[in-house]
Amino acid sequence: MECVTSTTYNVLWNGERTDFFVPKRGIRQDDPISPYLFVLCMERLSHVICDSVTANNWRPIRVTRVGPSISHLMFADDLLLFGELQLSKQNVLWGALTLFVELPGKR
Repeated sequence: MECVTSTTYNVLWNGERTDFFVPKRGIRQDDPISPYLFVLCMERLSHVICDSVTANNWRPIRVTRVGPSISHLMFADDLLLFGELQLSKQNVLWGALTLFVELPGKR
C-alpha cells in the first residue's frame, strides 16, 4: 500500500513541469502498476470464494456429471461467478463479496 498511497505526480503543461501533487482518487486505470494490483486483489477474492466452496457454503456448478466444478472465472478485468441458484445461498455470495471489499483496509 505504501507504493500506491505515497506516490506524487507532476505534469508537463505548455512545455513546463508543474509542481508535484498527491492524487486523491487512487491510481489511474492506465497506471503501469494497475494490472498487477488487480491480479493481486482478484487472487485474494479467489481465495475467499474457494474457502466458501471448501466449507460447503457455496455450491459451484458442474457443466457435466463428471466435469470439474466451476465457482468463478476471471478474464482480464471481468469476473463471472457461478453457483447453485437458491435464495438461501445469496447471503454466502454477498458475504464473500463484502469480506473481499473490507479486506484491503485490514492490517
